[in-house]
Amino acid sequence: MTSEKRQTITAVGDDLARAHKAPPAEYMPAGYILPPGTEVPAMGAHAIDPKGYEFTKHDFTKTFIYGFYDGEMVFVEPMVTKAYLESKPNDQVAIAVPQKYPQCGYYPTSYGVVYDKGERAYEISLDGLVLR
Repeated sequence: MTSEKRQTITAVGDDLARAHKAPPAEYMPAGYILPPGTEVPAMGAHAIDPKGYEFTKHDFTKTFIYGFYDGEMVFVEPMVTKAYLESKPNDQVAIAVPQKYPQCGYYPTSYGVVYDKGERAYEISLDGLVLR
């Protein structure tokens, strides 16, 4: 999606229905849902895994989000809390992947969150990229 197109996403009024239009099942990772209230202007709606750690009586620390707009995947996003980063993690996390993708490209099968003590910096990466 172009930056110009992304800026047209308002997620209000008539556009709210486009933000929540579900993709065909094969484009949604198994177990993920697209709940109301997850829409964000200039992004779309956030698909979540309701069986994820943060939804099973645990504090939210990290999760992986798929974003959709008008029935198409438009972004992928590792989401982490400040508290999680402050724990100086060294994690590699496998993610659920859909059966199909909207266009040919490299898509992640995991993400990393690493604190580099020497650099005093964090690296958040999309990893295990596979051509789909």
